[in-house]
Amino acid sequence: MAQCYGWIGKDGNNKTVYFLSCVNGTAGWTPNPVYSGNYDFPSDNGTNLGSNNYGATPGSITALNSQAAITAWLGGNTYQGSGCASCLTTVNKYDCINGQCNISTQYNTPGFYPNLASCQAACGNSNACSGNNVCVDPTTYCAPGKVCIEQGEYSSIQGLISQINSEVC
Repeated sequence: MAQCYGWIGKDGNNKTVYFLSCVNGTAGWTPNPVYSGNYDFPSDNGTNLGSNNYGATPGSITALNSQAAITAWLGGNTYQGSGCASCLTTVNKYDCINGQCNISTQYNTPGFYPNLASCQAACGNSNACSGNNVCVDPTTYCAPGKVCIEQGEYSSIQGLISQINSEVC
């Protein structure tokens, strides 16, 4: 499976250059056959992924696992290369909630089913919550690391927030 990598190096004018690409093997630098001591951007198991005879000075190579990681890594800079759209895939997981399949991010549930089809197969069954199947009730489910509170306490907190917001500072 391909992995997204970001390379940072310096071009012949000592300008920092960013390169993004999907790599199926080991990310590295390709020695440049023309400019001695320099490298071409980047390599996948030694195969040049960039333009030949680029003449870059190597810098860092970073594995990037999400679009958020890429955005942070780039820091507003532009990049060269093919990018990472083809190797950054989101895997949606599902849960059966009250007889309906919902994507796990909707209610921040664990995602017991790896795809919609397997969720629908179990969820449409009247015995969906028996045996090895697990159903999640969003009214009683509390995600790990979270604390669930009573509706009355929540309403009280909302009232205090409203009162604070209405005061003049």
